[in-house]
Amino acid sequence: MQLKCIGRDQIEREFNLRVEKTYHGYPWFMASHESMIHEFFELVLKPLDDGSHMVMMINAHGVYGGCGIPDAILPFAANHLSTEIRSSPTMSADYWRTPAATKVWERLVAVGKAEYNKETDIYRII
Repeated sequence: MQLKCIGRDQIEREFNLRVEKTYHGYPWFMASHESMIHEFFELVLKPLDDGSHMVMMINAHGVYGGCGIPDAILPFAANHLSTEIRSSPTMSADYWRTPAATKVWERLVAVGKAEYNKETDIYRII
């Protein structure tokens, strides 16, 4: 699969996208580019009891920062799994949302692809 992304520099790039499962059985999305064969961007989603999924981990591993991958991969994952994707809260006992992740979610809100619930401190793909 290919994932089209528009980076901070407004350049569109295509990344190879693999969808697998972690050893816990969680959906794992991995984007990479042939020019950086030993590097990848990853997204791990935790299934929730109501059928939705929560971002458990999202990591650009440095080299993919600014490439626009999270802005494309989160909506792709929601569509691919036919489910709602939720952010982690800013802080909880087990999971937390980093400031960088909040910026991603705010960009998705700005373009109408996500919404934020202030009471729960959770973003979700709509």
